[in-house]
Amino acid sequence: MGKGIFRTKSIESILKNSDENAHGGDGLKRVLTLKDLTFFGIAAILGAGSFSSLGGAVFNGGPGVILLFIITAIACAFTAYCYSEFASRIPVAGSAYTYAYASFGELFAWVIGWALIMEYSIGNIYVAYSWSDYFTSLASKCGINIPTFLSTSYMEAKHSFEAGTTKGDSYHAWINAPTIAGLKFIVDLPAFIINILITYLVFKGVKESKNFSNVMVILKMIVVALVIFVGGYCVLNNGLTPNWVPTNDAGVTSFLPNGFSGVMMAVSGVFFAYIGFDAVSVLAEESKNPQRDLPKGMILSLVICTVVYILLTLVLTGAVDYRGFEGIGDPLAFIFEPQNLNLGWMQFLVAICAVVAMTSVLLVFQMGQPRIWMSMSRDGLLPNAFQKIHPKYKTPSFATLVTGLVVGIPILFTDKTFVLDFTSIATLFAFVLVCGGVLLIPKRAKETGKFNIPFINARFIYPALIAFGIAFTIWQFPNYFSNLTKFTLHPNTQADATLSFGSDKLADFRAENTIGNSEKLYLSKIFKNKPEAETVKNIVANNALINNAIHQQAYLINNQAIIKNNTDSFFAYTPNQINISTILDTLKLNKTVNTLAIIKALDAVNDSALIAKLYKQDTLNKAFTINQFNTDKSIGISTYQNAINKAFEHNKINDLKKSIASKLETQKIFNISSIIFWLTCIGLSILCLFKNWSLIPILGLTSCLYLLTGMSMNNWLWFLGWLGLGLIVYFLFGYKNSKLAK
Repeated sequence: MGKGIFRTKSIESILKNSDENAHGGDGLKRVLTLKDLTFFGIAAILGAGSFSSLGGAVFNGGPGVILLFIITAIACAFTAYCYSEFASRIPVAGSAYTYAYASFGELFAWVIGWALIMEYSIGNIYVAYSWSDYFTSLASKCGINIPTFLSTSYMEAKHSFEAGTTKGDSYHAWINAPTIAGLKFIVDLPAFIINILITYLVFKGVKESKNFSNVMVILKMIVVALVIFVGGYCVLNNGLTPNWVPTNDAGVTSFLPNGFSGVMMAVSGVFFAYIGFDAVSVLAEESKNPQRDLPKGMILSLVICTVVYILLTLVLTGAVDYRGFEGIGDPLAFIFEPQNLNLGWMQFLVAICAVVAMTSVLLVFQMGQPRIWMSMSRDGLLPNAFQKIHPKYKTPSFATLVTGLVVGIPILFTDKTFVLDFTSIATLFAFVLVCGGVLLIPKRAKETGKFNIPFINARFIYPALIAFGIAFTIWQFPNYFSNLTKFTLHPNTQADATLSFGSDKLADFRAENTIGNSEKLYLSKIFKNKPEAETVKNIVANNALINNAIHQQAYLINNQAIIKNNTDSFFAYTPNQINISTILDTLKLNKTVNTLAIIKALDAVNDSALIAKLYKQDTLNKAFTINQFNTDKSIGISTYQNAINKAFEHNKINDLKKSIASKLETQKIFNISSIIFWLTCIGLSILCLFKNWSLIPILGLTSCLYLLTGMSMNNWLWFLGWLGLGLIVYFLFGYKNSKLAK
């Protein structure tokens, strides 16, 4: 069996098989030019990543997430060269699956084909959810309100309710949903419907899909350019550039507010923003000149989108403090909301563009999956029905319909977080095998008109780079390698976990009770050059004082004391231990703030959330004022104490322990992944000394392996479980029916 599962297909036989299909009249139409391929790449890359997952990435990494975009772009650039080399040699449908068959053998080809289902089909579920978010938002702006239980995924609503969340559409969907046969009826109907429509369009033909995609790409590029220029102008003109070096919850001002570990937490979201450039290679059999145009299309789309992502990140993190993007599924529209940059026309335009952008991404991914299944069927690894070409539309009809089902059915019972993590790790795994595969295929002489990966001998350069990397790490981070062997949390890390846990609750407190920087900007615009302007200044000043006091309160939390405490309350301190009186006495408050003038001037409907915050903040201000003038100190302390306790009342010591346990698990996975990464690099360095390997694919392999170190335990467990299921299918059907077996 060992030989059988590693049997390879020669490049000549792959090309011959493709030609036979084409000459027999059952081939795909060659209609795509370099412009079309580049546009398809942009359509796939510049979609869900920029319009949805970018918000979560910014929340985790802050402005410093730009570094991760650059790292990921470099990894993708090396990988794009490897894809281009394969696409030039093997210009047929199948992408990484076909390439793995020619280099690693049948078993790895099957694994890649199975993993690519996660990239294209499962990834499209996330895009469908994101499309639904923007479509629902756009519909509401047009006066059409879709019930939340008909525009939210069931699992997302269920998880929000179980987590005790009382805000957001997910919670309201669960509360308001009708109950049928004892079950809540919650379904993301827009996501389900768009999947059906896209499946129909892809079924009809690639020419129709091409024209539709090109129009959508042009539209969204225009709007994305507007977001960058208009948003960038507002950031610079309104003096918001300090947001690029924000002060985090620990009071530290930094471009990396959550450190580099926070940046790495955004790997799934950032990498998801790039998946899709490889989808261009799936369209090889429909390209007019694949050996010339495919490589150029991939690299051009990658370069264009990387520049766009960096500029978008700068605009987003400048317009709104990075913490404001928590749970935001429409970040580009969010920055133009009234409480932020307050440009209603841009918010509406972005919502329209996002619907267009998501549609183009759905289209490209839905085109990619059937063609991979078609290639696997040609090799006997899937039933013959998957290679059936529609006699009229010249598309893989059966495979297209199955793709529609694979995307559509899980929409009913999954959620965005699960899909995002699931997709990113599968794509990275495919990239690793593509880069490694280039090292194994025979070298060839350069041919005019065909792409040739630049050859730089890695024999001495790569080992030198790894040696320098190790030396630099030891120099800059002396404890880095020794910490990789420790699988317990350092006391300081435990303390940080406690402070982080408390800081999260403080963020909730501020969001609920006090106005933030973006809201201050909104108020200052409304009351600029008006009598109430002085009142606004006072509110801003007191807002800072309140937040300062809250921070001091949170940092009274001591990790060791809470762990040892026998009670079940997060704040297990007596009033004397908390000593709020002392905290309040240290704050200098000179004026009583009257917010009624501002509240009356605001719109009761459009500004209702801000009005509620002003009322709550006014209560806190009075607590400070009463305390300052010693009229009734107990009332001030009591009012303030109750406000803080309310923010923490649902948090138990067990929740803190779970948070610390989660940090420990994350550290263990990172340590194990990092040890494997460095050992692999050392092993590759040794092999380079004895083989004439090319430097570019080696660097691509290394950078993709590094990004894998940012994946969590859940990512790995789900991925390995999916691969295990795939191996069962292979040995039950593919191994026996493979054409190489016959």
